[in-house]
Amino acid sequence: MKYSRIAIVFFLLTIVSSSVSVSAAKPNERLLVTTRYSMSVQMFGVDDYYEILESKLNHTLAHIIVANGDRLYFINPLFVNIHDRHSLKELGDIEYDGVITPGLSKAVIAPDVQKLYVGVISWDDVNPSGIFVLDLKKNKQIKILLKNSLETGFLDITKDGKYVYAAEYNCLKKISTQTDQIEKTFYITAGERIHDIVVIDEETIYLVIYKYDPYDNKTTRSQYRLVVFNAKNGSMDHIQLETIKKIRKIAILKDGYLYVAGDGQLAKINIGNHTVVKTYSMGFKGYNAGLSNGGKKIFVSSSTSGEVVVLDVETGNILKRISIDGDPYDIFVD
Repeated sequence: MKYSRIAIVFFLLTIVSSSVSVSAAKPNERLLVTTRYSMSVQMFGVDDYYEILESKLNHTLAHIIVANGDRLYFINPLFVNIHDRHSLKELGDIEYDGVITPGLSKAVIAPDVQKLYVGVISWDDVNPSGIFVLDLKKNKQIKILLKNSLETGFLDITKDGKYVYAAEYNCLKKISTQTDQIEKTFYITAGERIHDIVVIDEETIYLVIYKYDPYDNKTTRSQYRLVVFNAKNGSMDHIQLETIKKIRKIAILKDGYLYVAGDGQLAKINIGNHTVVKTYSMGFKGYNAGLSNGGKKIFVSSSTSGEVVVLDVETGNILKRISIDGDPYDIFVD
């Protein structure tokens, strides 16, 4: 009888330990990938297997994902899906008048005033370009800033949420999130356009800019460069990135570093001294990127190969290639 009890206790402990090991193996963070053509947001567990998780996010045209507290916002053309951040249960929609374009639109949230700003570039006569301001308390569009201006899709917000910096042609607009009024306009070099914005603070702003010539689109679109713009004195410093043929996006700002995606390579930049500290050779055209919460892995989307490639931050080695159903675009790690 004594041995039987010991055997039973041992059996129960085995069950408990095995259940603990199974739960520990479950991913503690998720990788969400938007696609341009498959009408779905594909979700993966961030572990050594990257198995696709069952998702309730099919039949969506979302191109951009942003988070605010316990809510996820999936930015689609003409509407925004609201989901619970934990269960992914759909909570509702917000309609707006913009049709976002993959690669030419960004969205940011001002948490204190509960507003979502969506930058849209449009070339048709029906849906306007501009910065669309959505009230997250009332779930409705309340304003369009820079309406019908071209090159308005790129924007970013200060850490305190007080100001949005938005592109318009060769200008940078400083917009108060309290009043939604333009407080200041900065002029970039004539003949150039802004392709991406990352705000470090109110004084230091990283810009991807390119030469613009309406009569020679093929040549000028390849002349992208990364600059540090000083909003205090209006000066610009060029960061040397000759190894990247085309800078597509400033993908990540985390822990004092920027990660800049381009054709064939990814550059890691120290924002303290504005220098390149590491270059990752990818062998494909990287578009967007996300960093794991632990900071050990980089996820880079490649629309040309239809994959998300996982890189080791320290070594730059490719750890995994995740095949995506559709054309992968935005990456969100949660």
